Amino acid sequence: MRFRTTVLMGSIATAIVGTPIVLSVIASPVAAQKAPGLGVSSASQQDERQLEARAHASPGDPSAQHVLATYYFEKSKDPQLEAKRKQTYLQQAMAAEDRALAADPVYFDALVYKSLILRELAARDANPTSRQALLAEAEALRARAVSVREASASPPTAGDCISASAPVPPPPPPVPGAGEIEWVYAETSFTASGNARELKKVKDVRPVYPPMAIRFGVQGTVVVEAVLGNRGEVSAACIVGSVPMLNQSAIDAVRQWRFDPATVAPSGDRVVLTVNATFTPPR
Repeated sequence: MRFRTTVLMGSIATAIVGTPIVLSVIASPVAAQKAPGLGVSSASQQDERQLEARAHASPGDPSAQHVLATYYFEKSKDPQLEAKRKQTYLQQAMAAEDRALAADPVYFDALVYKSLILRELAARDANPTSRQALLAEAEALRARAVSVREASASPPTAGDCISASAPVPPPPPPVPGAGEIEWVYAETSFTASGNARELKKVKDVRPVYPPMAIRFGVQGTVVVEAVLGNRGEVSAACIVGSVPMLNQSAIDAVRQWRFDPATVAPSGDRVVLTVNATFTPPR
């Protein structure tokens, strides 16, 4: 059985705390043979049995329960399955995440996935009352996941500085079959202090609005202070106004800015930018 990791996109979300958050999901077997009339492959059935056996053998391991839940959740999206079977997979995914959270109530991946599963169940529920209850529970889990992530976040917070010598993280690899992604970007503005002329930016990079932050309703303005070198490069950058889930995206973008050296500081004085990166959810 083969595993892969993928950045969660679209209905399964992406990046949190400004960088892609990677959750474990199950890779679909390549060139699997379909079992007649079942809409699932024999290799997939074998994977399912192995994952169930592992989860059963480790009831106190939240990771084992969560990986099984992701398998069920992915299977529920198989277009060849009938509606009743899809519903069963969603219920099984819910039960597995419940076991994961019973073992570790602050297990972030399980909180995220259970919220998504509840929304999928709500979308299939024709009863307005129970549908609203499912959505309310999903929203409560969403808020809980945000709190857990913020409490354990290691990306930059107010006062944290990053030297320009540190490489900018590469973009996440494309997800097979994910389709074209419509990225949303923050709006930026800046002021300069020091002996600077009217600065001319020659390279602009806009902060990407992390899709999971959009899904979780996180918005606001991150304030970055950046020191310019004589060649127009950003030599250091610090977070001075923090929005935990958006900081990394803002500081990574600003670190890539470049300015015309002739407009920076003719006398060699240090020039400091104050950058506002405003993240506004798309309408």
